[in-house]
Amino acid sequence: MHLKKSIIVALLISIMVSCKDKTPEGILSPKEMEDVLVDIHIANGLYNSKYDLKLNYDNFDDDLYLSVLKKHQVSDSTVVESMFYYSEQPELLNQIYSQVMNDLKVRNESIINKIKEMPDSVKNEIDMGIDEERELELTREVKQ
Repeated sequence: MHLKKSIIVALLISIMVSCKDKTPEGILSPKEMEDVLVDIHIANGLYNSKYDLKLNYDNFDDDLYLSVLKKHQVSDSTVVESMFYYSEQPELLNQIYSQVMNDLKVRNESIINKIKEMPDSVKNEIDMGIDEERELELTREVKQ
């Protein structure tokens, strides 16, 4: 009887372990992928603003990308392989990107709110690059 209970417990444990969302070795977990993609999109935004920020120098895009890799302690091949892995699983990739977009919206709203709290003299010096109508639209999207 004791052996039968041990076998049942072992089977239950193996079922529970096998039901966990496992990512193959060398592939970022969905959460890690989300975090990397958020930072890559932020880096792309910074790169696209480089002329406005007067940060125009050779290798600026490479430096941004490498800083994201360094921050997350991953190699470029790991990010590429992970992207290929998740692109073969569209539902999971959609979930990841849904989280990425939500995170970016929340961060954007936080920045807009911080700017709104600044004195007018400081706000007048900041070009947010967002017209008032678009700002209201973003605010509504985040609140939903």
